[in-house]
Amino acid sequence: MEIFEILKVFHIFCACMMFGATLVNGWLHLLAKRANASEAATLTRAIMSINHALMAPSLILLPITGVALLTMAGYAAKDLWIALSLILTLVIGLAFLIGIRSEKALCEIAGHAALTRAKILPQQYHKAFKTTAPIGAIATIGSISILWLMVAKPS
Repeated sequence: MEIFEILKVFHIFCACMMFGATLVNGWLHLLAKRANASEAATLTRAIMSINHALMAPSLILLPITGVALLTMAGYAAKDLWIALSLILTLVIGLAFLIGIRSEKALCEIAGHAALTRAKILPQQYHKAFKTTAPIGAIATIGSISILWLMVAKPS
């Protein structure tokens, strides 16, 4: 295998990892929202682990491998699909940085509720979730849009 093919496989792997982590996190958030405090604390800790182990590395590696592939393939950053992909990548990165704070707050709220042996999550959790959910939705829509741009390559 040549370096281009290796990079491409790694890039696709990172994209799958990022998209999969996004979907799993969304699912875990929905489960946590309906769970008791102890279960929600466990689920939000799992979300934080996924963010650190899968999401963050993929968000760092995707643009690096993507730019390397574009350069090797001879594409120009001025091409519409590339420019839009780069902008959406920045949006997703920003959503991650903002969202990680919201998710950490959810984890702390659920953890505190579990420590105090609360049966249900406090209202503060649900209020924080209303901030976190749109950030995750933006990241998911951005990810789907980038995938479409990579496949369709509109001019």
